[in-house]
Amino acid sequence: MFAWLGDQLVEQTATGGVGGATTTWCYLPGAVTPLAQVHTAVESSVDVPLRLGGAPVAAGVGCGGGVWSQPEVDRAFYALVTDHLGTPTHLVDPDAATVAGRASGGLWGQTSWAGEVSTPLRFPGQYFDAETGWHYNRHRYYQPATGRYCTADPLGLAAAPNPYGYPRNPTVETDPLGLMPCRAIALQNALRDWVNRSFTIGNIRLILDQRDLEHILTRHHLEYWDGSVKRTQTFFAGSPTTDELASIVADVLRENRAAVIEHGSINRYQINGLVDGTQYTVGIGEGHIRQLFPLEQ
Repeated sequence: MFAWLGDQLVEQTATGGVGGATTTWCYLPGAVTPLAQVHTAVESSVDVPLRLGGAPVAAGVGCGGGVWSQPEVDRAFYALVTDHLGTPTHLVDPDAATVAGRASGGLWGQTSWAGEVSTPLRFPGQYFDAETGWHYNRHRYYQPATGRYCTADPLGLAAAPNPYGYPRNPTVETDPLGLMPCRAIALQNALRDWVNRSFTIGNIRLILDQRDLEHILTRHHLEYWDGSVKRTQTFFAGSPTTDELASIVADVLRENRAAVIEHGSINRYQINGLVDGTQYTVGIGEGHIRQLFPLEQ
């Protein structure tokens, strides 16, 4: 049996024999990222002393002379460690301070677990079906061996170009409902926290807004890359912050002050500049910073 909170799986219960087992998941508030997995195993029906405030009740007090008949419950709590998308990678036993389970897998979600425990949670919104090897993805089933859905996109009016395709870059996009790709939480946070920047060179004013930043991040930043590739594809070294990228833009603009004043803000053109030993290209057009990328070394 499964229990859902809206579109989020929160509990599963397997019954058999005299007992059963329940697994419960806790999530990051407002997100699809799991935080914890709790196992509750009902092993048998036994008599245990009734306790009030942690102390046994005296004989003759309460039902059955202070003894209740109730299941013997064995609970185990594990903290879930995930990657930047929210896919579980480790299960940690906080009592023993050890890694109780460790996942390994491929780019498209093929996963194997090593250790004492594992979790059926896969990509955000997905649940592993042991019988088929497929992943239940709310509105569809996903096959990690092929990186495709087993049924066509059910939206109809807003169907994807490839009706069986998963998001084209599973390192930055997810599809928790099996309906359409969602930007990774990290990219959403970067864009949400962004405050538009204005650069003034002489009487020329240029803007780096959220849309401009999204293009730069998804094309040339490995943490946010959308998987698209051009003939000369380059990436920023390391993991520069959005503030550091804005600083690079400012430095390149200052190096090319005369060219910027000459070409203005409306025309489309590119300028190059050296910042901390790396050559960068800044693309300008219609009053905006349209491009920022490192040149091939």
